[in-house]
Amino acid sequence: MAHILVIEDEPDFRQFVMAILTSQRHQATQTASLREGLALARRDRPDLVLLDMTLPDGSGLDFLDQPDVQGLNVVAMTAVLNLELEAGLQARAVTFFVKPITGLGLIDLVNHCLTGGRHGHTDGNPDRG
Repeated sequence: MAHILVIEDEPDFRQFVMAILTSQRHQATQTASLREGLALARRDRPDLVLLDMTLPDGSGLDFLDQPDVQGLNVVAMTAVLNLELEAGLQARAVTFFVKPITGLGLIDLVNHCLTGGRHGHTDGNPDRG
């Protein structure tokens, strides 16, 4: 399956994401910091990056602005979406969702992105209309 890098500082949410990914037989690597996430992305060139937008050592936008990681398939994750962040993500053509997300929603989103799909914003919950 795919190699997915999870950059998320909230331990419970990170473990939830890791459990979902490994249940789908993906190889998943995790970190809680922007700095380590950049190093892992540069070294491993994962198939997909699940990137929290608010990290203790910087913004997910800082990650997206690094020339050597541009072109990676990234899904941005945020608990709070404001107009500035939304505009920044749309300008970078990044798929994003506002937490929380259901397990099924995460599976669907990951599968969609791994097959080349990009669709801007999703609420992460397939049960909502």
